[in-house]
Amino acid sequence: MKHVYFIESGVAALFAKAGGDRANVEIGTLGTRDFVGLDLVHGVETSSHRCAMQVAGEALRLRAADFGYLLSQIPEFRFLLLRYAHVVFIHSSQLVACNARHSLSQRLARWLLVASDRLSSDTVESTPEALSRAIAVRRAGVTHEMQRLEQAGLIRRRGDTVSIVNREGLENISCSCHRVLRAASATLRKPGRLPHHTTCKAQLVNRHGVLWSSPGGEAQS
Repeated sequence: MKHVYFIESGVAALFAKAGGDRANVEIGTLGTRDFVGLDLVHGVETSSHRCAMQVAGEALRLRAADFGYLLSQIPEFRFLLLRYAHVVFIHSSQLVACNARHSLSQRLARWLLVASDRLSSDTVESTPEALSRAIAVRRAGVTHEMQRLEQAGLIRRRGDTVSIVNREGLENISCSCHRVLRAASATLRKPGRLPHHTTCKAQLVNRHGVLWSSPGGEAQS
């Protein structure tokens, strides 16, 4: 792993390899203020997971060597990433349970709500192919379920753009996993957890270029 990534916009997904490309299973949904490269935090230089964009966006990239230096020099930075790693663990285990036990309609509603949270917007742009990978179903199943949600007045579609028009209704269809994921993420947003995080961010921003501009793009480790 040569680089780590700090997502600034868009939605990315972490996939566990389960055979062929179509058999990969999403184990994490990432968005603004999320991070790709946790293996390095634990001293592991390779990753067994695949990361791809689901909704177009941008990320800041940092060389692994520079990242390691910051971890060793800024205790607060390392502390935050260890807390973040715990949240990612909660997310991953919850998504595995969700994909195994909940219906297609519940999983699709959950994904749309989580993506909306990550984007801080009720409008989500994603292709049917990306959605089918995210919730581990065939494209035809996603298309049929999207039509049902639109007919119920919960979403509105135009091309690859999906707008949530009845969030409460979508939450009623979704499983409880969305609330679990949202609550876990909220633990990192509480003030006072990391006194010097602004300084850490400034040091990082000065070192990066912009990466990831289209759905399906993958992190170049």
